[in-house]
Order: sequence, then C-alpha cells, then structure tokens
Amino acid sequence: MYKILFTILFLLSFGFFGVSNVFAQSVSELESQIKSRNEDMQNLQSELSKLQSELKIINQKSNTLGNAVSDLDTTRKKLQTEIKIAEEKIKSTNNSISILEIEIGDKETSINKAKKAITSGIQKMNELDKASITYKILSKENFSDALNQTNEIIDFHKKLRANVYELRQIQQNLSLTIEQKEEAKDKLLNYKTEVNGQKVVVEKNKTEKETLLKETKNQEAEYQKIIAEKEKLRAQFESELQDLESKIKFQLDPTSYPAPKNGILSWPLANVLITQRFGLTESSASLYNYRTGAWQGKHAGIDMRANNDKVFAMAPGVVVGTGDTDGVCPRASTGVWVLIKYDNGLANTFFHLTASTVKAGQRVKAGDLVAYSGNTGYSTAPHLHIGLMPASLVSVKTWASAGCPGKMYTTPVVAGSQYLNPLDYLPKTTDAMFK
Repeated sequence: MYKILFTILFLLSFGFFGVSNVFAQSVSELESQIKSRNEDMQNLQSELSKLQSELKIINQKSNTLGNAVSDLDTTRKKLQTEIKIAEEKIKSTNNSISILEIEIGDKETSINKAKKAITSGIQKMNELDKASITYKILSKENFSDALNQTNEIIDFHKKLRANVYELRQIQQNLSLTIEQKEEAKDKLLNYKTEVNGQKVVVEKNKTEKETLLKETKNQEAEYQKIIAEKEKLRAQFESELQDLESKIKFQLDPTSYPAPKNGILSWPLANVLITQRFGLTESSASLYNYRTGAWQGKHAGIDMRANNDKVFAMAPGVVVGTGDTDGVCPRASTGVWVLIKYDNGLANTFFHLTASTVKAGQRVKAGDLVAYSGNTGYSTAPHLHIGLMPASLVSVKTWASAGCPGKMYTTPVVAGSQYLNPLDYLPKTTDAMFK
C-alpha cells in the first residue's frame, strides 16, 4: 500500500509538469527565427524612413511632371519596402503561432496526465478501508503501522489538493494561450490584408506612371494642360454636387450625433500633418451650409498629407459604400472613395484613395485598415481628404454628370450639405500638426 501511495505522490509531484527537450528545442529554434526577422524588419524600417523623408521633400516641390514622376517612383519603392516588412511580420507571426501551438499541446498533455494521476489517487484512497484503520489503531500490535498509514493519508490529501490547484492553473494558462493564438491569427489576417492591398497599390502606381508619361509624351506643357483640365472638371463637379445636395429636404435631429468633443474619433493615419483646414477660416463654426451664397467652392472637410499610406477607420461602424469616380469622369471629383457610418451617429468619407480594402456592409472598428491614400480624382498631389457629417444625412446616390455628358456618378451625397469639421471630433491638435 505504501509503495502505491509513494508512486502516486511522485507522479503528482513530478510526473506531468516537466517540459520535454523536443519542446524546448523547437521553441528555441522558432524564437531564434523571430529574433532574426525582427532585426530584418528594423533594417527595412530604417530604409522606409529614408524613403518617407524623400517623399516629403518631393511633395514640397512645385507641381511639375518631373516631380510627379519622381513621386511615383519613390512611392513604389516605399510600397515595396512596406510589403517586405508586412511579409516579415507574417513569417514572424506564423512562428509565434507555432510556439503557441506547441505550448497548447504541452499543456494539454500535462492536463491529461494530471487528470489520470489524480483519478488514480482518488481510486486508491477509496480502497483504504476506514474500519481496518480503526481496527489497527485499537489493536496493540498494529497501532504504530496504523498511525504511519494515517499520516501518509493526511500528507497525500495535502498533496492531492495542491495538485488539483496546480491543474486548475494549467487549465487557466491553457485558456490564456488559446486566446493569444486567436489574437495572433487575427494579426496574421490583418498583415495578409495589408500585403494584398499594397500589391494592388503598387500595380496602380505602375499604371499611373505609364498613363502619365503616355498622355504627356514626357512634356511639361502637356502635364500642365492636364492640371488645368482637372481644375475645370473639379469646379463643374462641385457645382453639380452642391446643387444636388441643396435640393434634398431633411430634418436634422441634433441629438442623433454627438456634440463636438476632441477624441470622439481617432486619427485615420499613422502620421498626422494637416495641409488644408475646414471651411472659411480657423474660427468658423462647426456646421456649415452650402445653400448660402458665401459658401461657393469652400472646403467641406480637411486634407492630410498622405502618399499611398494606410487609412484606418476612426471609430466602430459599418462601411456603407465604396466606389471610384475616375471610371466615370477621370480627374474630376472624389476618385476612389469610402463611406463609413459610425455607431456614434457620425459618418465620414475618405476621398482620393488609391484603393479600398473593405466592402459595403463590412463592420469595422477604430484602427482597422480600410484603404490606401492616393492621388485619384481631382488631386494635384497625393493626400487624404476626410469629410464628416451626421450619419442620418448621408447616403450613396447615382446622378448624371454634366462635366462628362452621358456618364453617371455614384458618390456619397449629404442632404443640405450639412458638413461637420472633423477637427472638432478628432484628437486635440498642436501647431506642429499643421503645414
């Protein structure tokens, strides 16, 4: 009987909590690979920073054909570097998932062994006959053995309780590891989405350069003609849109969306530099109306410097629509766009994108990748236009284009042109955030 008890105690103490050499070796190899990839990513990040600095310098130069081509070439190098970084993140995350899977398997094995050992111990405990122990206690010749056996049983109970507690800890750690694995899988999916989006942007960048050189025949005069044509089309588009929006009747419930407060929305870009403010002046009110004559041609949003950068959702909500007006009337209007309605009653548009990564009906949260900024539609330099409005007043509509006869625009339309100032809802700004 004592041998059985000592064996069970040994199993409970040491038999199922050790880590195998194979496990340690595999984890060590994977961790080494992760370290190596992190070093590669640091080098790539350094290269990316240099390219971003080059783009800033190019963007500050005059709008010439040569600078436009340089911008496209440098942007493509930047995108290719970002793709390499994202691919390294994918590999590193796969390694992390492999480590977590090894840990999960090890913990599950430990749990199974622990359950068997505890079950066996309980069964052996039940085999001990209390009556026989009592008899031995009362019996002079067996009194000493009975006391020893009683002490062994008491010690066994303590060890059993300790190991049941330890088993619970392993089970809790297993649940935590499984959660970590799921989080890693979500990250992996996001990285893959980034890579796919970046590859699309690279292809569009290549096509844009080819088209630009073909249309201009590498002549500065031809490029300036394109810029002038863009301006005419933009003015026509704005006039059409304002006329359409002014005719839409609406009733705005002021309680249907939040009052202005910094921080209700998050920044849609990793790096913030505001190149154009909202409305007439810095001190203008938050809510404007194009129906007043003083409003002709004023800015119904804010612009931020961005050159094929990741664009993120600013709050939890649903993507209402995406589109590309360049397929209807090139260089005239919003270009590639995304419209999101947020749960808080606000809605926002992103214009002049290179590509969107979301679809209508898709749910997003703050920080989710939704698009890549660009230079589509009426845009004389890469940037991101952010429009904000009460969600109840904006919808996607299709209407005839006067600037491009016979074509139909599909764009977000805001009833009564009731636009809000995004800076009243985004995090508080500093002077350094403005160009």
